[in-house]
Amino acid sequence: MLFGQEDMSRLVNFYVRMLEKRPLVSQALISGFLMTAGDVTSQLLIEKKTVKEFSIKRSAKFLVFGTLLVGPALRKWYAFLDAFVKRPAPIGVFAKMAMDQLLFGPAFIGVFLSTMTYWTTYSTDAVVCKLENDYKNVLFTSYKIWPVTQLINFYIIPLQHRILFVSTVAYFWNTYLAYKTSSQ
Repeated sequence: MLFGQEDMSRLVNFYVRMLEKRPLVSQALISGFLMTAGDVTSQLLIEKKTVKEFSIKRSAKFLVFGTLLVGPALRKWYAFLDAFVKRPAPIGVFAKMAMDQLLFGPAFIGVFLSTMTYWTTYSTDAVVCKLENDYKNVLFTSYKIWPVTQLINFYIIPLQHRILFVSTVAYFWNTYLAYKTSSQ
């Protein structure tokens, strides 16, 4: 076995200590790591690339995007939602989920598709084409996953652990996004 129960316990304790000392860095790194893991999974298991075909450069883009944009953006967004929505559960939970799905989700998908396409093609025409062809499909697919995920996130998960929870669910979502952005 790669990790025993004791190893996992140490890893969780390390994460909690880092989260207390450096919450932004910890959450950014988790987002970057899990976005990269989603891309690696997409390349190897879905796209069935060989080791020779595997694009380290593409995975590095996911690492940079997740670490520098997604982690910090989610941290600020969740803090904003907690400060802005003062209603108790269940109304407050539904309000946060609705705001997340109607404001953050659509904007994030647009930024993600645009950034990854541009980093791959360096063409604004390709970005426009990607948005025209894939934006609605990706957005509607997100509505099959994220509303329920965010209801759980906002109702059960403490603020300091929300990015870890969402990033764990997002591992599967990122695998899908990696596949969608790689298909031209």
